[in-house]
Amino acid sequence: MSIDFDSLAITANVDFCIFFPDVENVGGTIYVQGWLYEKEPRGKPPLIEAEVDNFVIASFICDVERLDVQDVYKDAPSHSGFMAHIPVPDRSCLSTHISIYYKSHTTKLKIADRHVFNIDNLPESPALLNTLTPRQMRRLQNLILNEKERIHKARFLKSTPLYLIIDPSFACQLRCPYCHGDMVREAGVSLPMMREDMVDAILAKYGDTLLQAHFFNWGEPLLNKKFPLLVKKAHEYDIWTTSSTNFSLNLSEEFLDSIILSGLDHLTVSVDGITQKVYEMYRVGGNLQLVLNNLKALVERKRILGSRTPEIRFQFLDFPWTHDQIEEARAIATDIGVDEIHIKGGCIHPRKELVNLTKRQSTEKVLMTNQYQRNFLRLQREKRGNYKFFGCDHLYHQLSINSDGSVHPCCYVYEPGHTVGHILEDNDCFNSEAIQSSRDVFYNVKEGDIYGHEPCVNCWIVGDQEANGHKESTISFQPAFEMIVKRPLLNFISSS
Repeated sequence: MSIDFDSLAITANVDFCIFFPDVENVGGTIYVQGWLYEKEPRGKPPLIEAEVDNFVIASFICDVERLDVQDVYKDAPSHSGFMAHIPVPDRSCLSTHISIYYKSHTTKLKIADRHVFNIDNLPESPALLNTLTPRQMRRLQNLILNEKERIHKARFLKSTPLYLIIDPSFACQLRCPYCHGDMVREAGVSLPMMREDMVDAILAKYGDTLLQAHFFNWGEPLLNKKFPLLVKKAHEYDIWTTSSTNFSLNLSEEFLDSIILSGLDHLTVSVDGITQKVYEMYRVGGNLQLVLNNLKALVERKRILGSRTPEIRFQFLDFPWTHDQIEEARAIATDIGVDEIHIKGGCIHPRKELVNLTKRQSTEKVLMTNQYQRNFLRLQREKRGNYKFFGCDHLYHQLSINSDGSVHPCCYVYEPGHTVGHILEDNDCFNSEAIQSSRDVFYNVKEGDIYGHEPCVNCWIVGDQEANGHKESTISFQPAFEMIVKRPLLNFISSS
């Protein structure tokens, strides 16, 4: 329930205060989440303080995107939310309450008092015990363990991945100039199509706790004619599935039907231009009219088959040469009848000349470069000072499995020599020495030399302007919980 302080023109709410016990030590972390809307902004983001027994344990600002707040208060800034990860040395916080205050240079106003909810009590909720299937309960327990391990940067994980990237095909019929997959293929690397037995092995290992399977990465997934069967296998485990295609293929009505009947939940179709001349500036070798015809046919076959899935996203990359076509693209997508239109900034970077890729092996730890280490340590201090999470969620949430079964730590890694194992040959790729070493880089931050495995130890993603010290994955704790349970997390947390 939000509180409206009319005299100060402030509306605020604390969603929850959740305690996540450390998996290795006696203490843990209190995760605080809420929002505050100033009807008369004071220039700087609002300051929030958390107190226990009149002692300030954390101070942080409202800088989290909350579009749900903006939906209610139309003039509210998009970043009106706050969240903080507050470390505590023991579990005494569970026997007291936290007071959350709004503070300015002239005012200190209590927003709420909240009891701290122990996340370990969540699976014991009668409402969950009586409604979840055994598989749903296993997924919930794995999610909670995974979040505790992520927050406290455990090196060896007892949890399993929340989602997998499974690449049905490394091959692609297009030559998109900024695609790393195309650069690797141009350097002479080719991989076979993913086989059914490989997906069977993946699901046997992870299917019971897996939440999502992303059937795409560096190639065109629909080149694998067994694509619908691979998706269907995941669907039988009640795993949410998604894929992404350039759709510039001659696809039969029967094949489109098989995609729909596979149970695929979501499909992104890249349509990066509304004239052939503009479209092929990036989608080199593609046929725009073929893409649009396939889209229309897919929408029509969904209607005939009476299927709500896959939800179809019309994705349009905003490049300098496509920018003037955005509104026309929206009109075309609306006319076709897709479920979602997504305008995404196109990424332009120099094309790399990659050589000797098959000979490179990341078997030895390497030194973090001086320039990257300076930025790395700066970001770590800033995050810690603002009670924000510092690290890479990909190292805790996912594995990226190539079409030949080789495994990369995430979807940003593309060099064959940077694999961390093979899904059929290695028992536990999720805890390979390379991945543990990469997790340790974030856990054991130090001023001296920092060593780790390439490419994680010098990963530009974590330190870029977008990630800024925390690379988030495609899923986080609250939406993951609600994906399992199908109901809001707040319904099950008693913290007031």
